[in-house]
Amino acid sequence: MASRARRSWSNAAASLAVMVRPVDGAEELAGLLADRRLNAVRAGPGLGAARSTRALVEVALCGDRAVVLDADALTSFADDPAALVSAISAQAGRPVVLTPASRGIR
Repeated sequence: MASRARRSWSNAAASLAVMVRPVDGAEELAGLLADRRLNAVRAGPGLGAARSTRALVEVALCGDRAVVLDADALTSFADDPAALVSAISAQAGRPVVLTPASRGIR
């Protein structure tokens, strides 16, 4: 799971069976995901619903790894859900899982 550096410890404590790597920004995430051994990424919890989160999601969706989009990763596209659909569709064939909270669906 990629997590903002300031939240990496709380995410790691809540996700004991998941490797958490601190990243701050899309460029840093792209560098991390250049490691072909990392075949899945989860984005969303604690990122905040901001443009910077959208950039992280777009980086996560590049390539052929599995992607789980949760919480803020989805909310960051609330004003333009078609952009999220387009980003997911651009790399068809790789698994993408969306896990919205019921209160986040509008």
